[in-house]
Amino acid sequence: MFWFLLAVYEIPVEGDVGVFMEGDSVSYVEVYYSVPSACLTYEKKGGRYRARYFVDFRVKNLDGEGELFHRFPKLSFVNSPEDAKERQLEAVDVLSVSLLCGKHYLLSVEVEDSISGRKGCWEDTLFLPPWKGPSMSSIQISYYLKQEEGRVFPIPYPGRKFGGRRRILCYYLELYNLKGEVELAYFILSESGDTIQRIKERKLLSSGNLVDAGGINIVALKPGTYRLLARAKAGGLVLSQEKEFYVLSPRRATSPEIPDSLMEYAKEIQYVATREELEIYKSLPDTLKLQYIKSFWMKRDPNPATPENEALLELASRIRYADENFKELGKRGRDTDRGRIYIKYGPPDEITEKTHDLLAKPYV
Repeated sequence: MFWFLLAVYEIPVEGDVGVFMEGDSVSYVEVYYSVPSACLTYEKKGGRYRARYFVDFRVKNLDGEGELFHRFPKLSFVNSPEDAKERQLEAVDVLSVSLLCGKHYLLSVEVEDSISGRKGCWEDTLFLPPWKGPSMSSIQISYYLKQEEGRVFPIPYPGRKFGGRRRILCYYLELYNLKGEVELAYFILSESGDTIQRIKERKLLSSGNLVDAGGINIVALKPGTYRLLARAKAGGLVLSQEKEFYVLSPRRATSPEIPDSLMEYAKEIQYVATREELEIYKSLPDTLKLQYIKSFWMKRDPNPATPENEALLELASRIRYADENFKELGKRGRDTDRGRIYIKYGPPDEITEKTHDLLAKPYV
């Protein structure tokens, strides 16, 4: 299920698959793939570097009923090849297709560098059973959950590698055709199948379909291969899905220290964090909250090449201004309505620009 190289392939490609219900006999299949940016060939364009490559997406029906193929031209931009290598940046994308259930398929993603001609490939085989009665999608594993227009969805992360600065494993799951009370629990299993940790068990009421998403702190896990197991019970029915993930040995310290002068402001993540991130933070014991704050701000550093975290400095500046200009009746400025609005949106003439700067989140 994971990337592999043949003799002619020089670019490593990692991939993963998500399968969701589209209809009783149709599955909506997402293929996530990533390519290390440093493995592409870049040309300087203006003040940045650009790589051009092609992605060949092939879906073959192994039951002998045809093949789908599409070639996509792609671009990747980095500040410099050296920066891409140092920060271990990846070009990540999602390909999607609707497929009939009850058949076996071969999924293939081939990447070709337009400049060097070097190639890489990932492929996987897949059987799609019909969506009859209560059922469960595949589990999506990511390092970040994004909220948009009232929906939550995971940022594609086909490598599923954690450790270092990535200590929160995020998951996403869909449940279909379940009515009444549903008991939902998550487990972390070792490579041999032993239960390492029982994460949570909740009782939910479903009127048909459910979406469940959340985060798990995996800081206590030793380097190795694990599986995340989701199990749902409804009446006498039990549904389960699992997916592999990896915890790596830290090669270096990846969560830089936050200066004491900024720690007070770094903890005020409620102005920047999503609801899901706040829930994860509040659920952590005090001993793990500091590490979470460090990782939180590291993700939002707009320029890791500089010693300062400009996003954190901007937040600190807004909080100081609010405290000085909006305090009232014994309240700190940051705790007033006017202060909170200023901190979140910035000065009126800077709202559009500053909102984007402060709340922007990395995709890679």
